[in-house]
Amino acid sequence: MLLLAPALFALGGLVLDGGTHLAARQRAAGLAEQAARAGADTLDTSTLRGTGSSRLDPTRATTAACRYVRTVEPDATCTATVRDTPTGQEVEVRVRGRTSTVLLGLVGVNTLRTDALGTAQPVTGIRTRTPEGP
Repeated sequence: MLLLAPALFALGGLVLDGGTHLAARQRAAGLAEQAARAGADTLDTSTLRGTGSSRLDPTRATTAACRYVRTVEPDATCTATVRDTPTGQEVEVRVRGRTSTVLLGLVGVNTLRTDALGTAQPVTGIRTRTPEGP
């Protein structure tokens, strides 16, 4: 029994803390996607009205994305960038956080790191597919 107790605590820690960590990773991924959408909403309206192209204001986009992360999860860190892709501009947000452990702390693992990446592109108007004709 004395030899099995540490193994059972470690196994219980993997189950309990592992499940908590997976939920935290999923939450961070959702947060990164939502933050990227918040950043993609910051269109440069003068360019949109003048040329019709949906260009982002990079400073406003990164600020809006990280502000969203800080509002929802104050302990998380945020890194946001705007980059050009072949299909247009894209906001990329990386969210990093930490999850405290319960049982794994008994074996020296007190926190687990979470890391998630989310991207979004600005879209304007209604987009429909046109039927291809002969």
